[in-house]
Amino acid sequence: MLLLPLVYAPVLPLIRIGLRHKPVLRDRLFYGVLAGAFAHGAYLMYVVLLSLRLILPLCAPVFSGWSIATLEQFCCKFIFGTAYIL
Repeated sequence: MLLLPLVYAPVLPLIRIGLRHKPVLRDRLFYGVLAGAFAHGAYLMYVVLLSLRLILPLCAPVFSGWSIATLEQFCCKFIFGTAYIL
Protein backbone atom coordinates (compact mmCIF):
# COMPACT_ATOMS: atom_id res chain seq x y z
CA MET A 1 0.00 0.00 0.00
CA LEU A 2 2.85 2.37 0.73
CA LEU A 3 4.40 1.63 -2.67
CA LEU A 4 1.29 2.72 -4.58
CA PRO A 5 2.87 6.10 -5.54
CA LEU A 6 5.43 4.13 -7.55
CA VAL A 7 2.52 2.98 -9.72
CA TYR A 8 0.49 6.16 -10.22
CA ALA A 9 3.37 8.66 -10.42
CA PRO A 10 4.70 7.34 -13.76
CA VAL A 11 1.14 6.92 -15.05
CA LEU A 12 0.34 10.64 -14.82
CA PRO A 13 2.73 11.78 -17.60
CA LEU A 14 1.72 8.78 -19.72
CA ILE A 15 -1.91 9.86 -19.46
CA ARG A 16 -1.02 13.39 -20.57
CA ILE A 17 1.11 12.19 -23.49
CA GLY A 18 -0.95 9.22 -24.62
CA LEU A 19 -4.31 10.96 -24.65
CA ARG A 20 -3.29 14.34 -26.04
CA HIS A 21 -5.77 13.97 -28.95
CA LYS A 22 -8.69 13.34 -26.56
CA PRO A 23 -8.53 16.33 -24.22
CA VAL A 24 -11.76 15.69 -22.32
CA LEU A 25 -10.90 12.08 -21.50
CA ARG A 26 -7.28 13.04 -20.78
CA ASP A 27 -8.22 15.72 -18.27
CA ARG A 28 -10.85 13.61 -16.52
CA LEU A 29 -8.54 10.64 -16.20
CA PHE A 30 -5.57 12.76 -15.12
CA TYR A 31 -7.51 14.61 -12.42
CA GLY A 32 -9.19 11.38 -11.31
CA VAL A 33 -5.83 9.69 -10.77
CA LEU A 34 -4.53 12.83 -9.06
CA ALA A 35 -7.55 12.93 -6.74
CA GLY A 36 -7.00 9.25 -5.95
CA ALA A 37 -3.38 9.99 -5.09
CA PHE A 38 -4.39 12.77 -2.69
CA ALA A 39 -7.07 10.54 -1.15
CA HIS A 40 -4.50 7.80 -0.66
CA GLY A 41 -2.12 10.22 1.08
CA ALA A 42 -4.89 11.54 3.30
CA TYR A 43 -5.90 8.00 4.22
CA LEU A 44 -2.34 7.11 5.20
CA MET A 45 -2.04 10.21 7.37
CA TYR A 46 -5.40 9.43 8.99
CA VAL A 47 -4.28 5.90 9.84
CA VAL A 48 -1.02 7.14 11.38
CA LEU A 49 -2.73 9.83 13.45
CA LEU A 50 -5.46 7.43 14.56
CA SER A 51 -2.88 4.87 15.65
CA LEU A 52 -1.04 7.59 17.59
CA ARG A 53 -4.23 8.50 19.43
CA LEU A 54 -4.81 4.84 20.33
CA ILE A 55 -1.22 4.06 21.36
CA LEU A 56 -0.25 7.22 23.23
CA PRO A 57 -2.55 6.73 26.22
CA LEU A 58 -0.87 3.36 26.78
CA CYS A 59 2.54 5.05 26.79
CA ALA A 60 1.52 7.77 29.25
CA PRO A 61 2.80 5.93 32.35
CA VAL A 62 6.25 5.67 30.74
CA PHE A 63 6.39 9.43 30.19
CA SER A 64 5.13 10.39 33.63
CA GLY A 65 4.50 14.10 33.96
CA TRP A 66 3.68 14.52 30.27
CA SER A 67 0.12 15.16 29.20
CA ILE A 68 -1.41 13.26 26.29
CA ALA A 69 -1.43 16.47 24.23
CA THR A 70 2.30 16.95 24.87
CA LEU A 71 2.97 13.34 23.84
CA GLU A 72 0.94 13.81 20.63
CA GLN A 73 2.86 16.96 19.75
CA PHE A 74 6.19 15.27 20.49
CA CYS A 75 5.35 12.25 18.31
CA CYS A 76 3.99 14.37 15.45
CA LYS A 77 7.08 16.58 15.59
CA PHE A 78 9.28 13.49 15.50
CA ILE A 79 7.37 11.70 12.70
CA PHE A 80 6.10 14.53 10.48
CA GLY A 81 8.32 17.44 11.40
CA THR A 82 5.41 19.49 12.69
CA ALA A 83 3.50 19.53 15.95
CA TYR A 84 0.15 20.15 14.25
CA ILE A 85 -2.53 17.53 14.89
CA LEU A 86 -5.86 17.40 13.10
